[in-house]
Amino acid sequence: MNRKANKKDLNEVIQLIKDSFGYAWKKTHRKFDEKYFRKNILNGINNDICTVEIDKGKIIAFAWASKQKDFFGNPCGEIKLIVIDRDYQNQGIGSRLLKHSEEKLGTKDLRLDCLCINPASKLYKRKGYKEFIISFRKYI
Repeated sequence: MNRKANKKDLNEVIQLIKDSFGYAWKKTHRKFDEKYFRKNILNGINNDICTVEIDKGKIIAFAWASKQKDFFGNPCGEIKLIVIDRDYQNQGIGSRLLKHSEEKLGTKDLRLDCLCINPASKLYKRKGYKEFIISFRKYI
């Protein structure tokens, strides 16, 4: 079952993000800044399209999408985050949340960023997302 996220979900959503993306922080030599995430996720819950998936009273997934304008002022939608509890991955939840977010955004120009090491990149490619920008980084 999914529903609109609310501020009471914040602690569970933060924990889900911590548990799910630890590999990315280790791989990119970054630290989890809980204060930063708390502020931004709460802002998203209050102002954007945020959905939680619940099973047995527990939040098992979170999706965050935002209506934006591109560089030229044209409307576009951005999928900011989809995170799914590891025990619930590969069960179609990501596909459902992605479709739900796309429908709520209501625009033809959809964007998302994904680390190249993220296994979800396969899902996004299957759902029609194509590489658009290549971003390079160097850690010194």
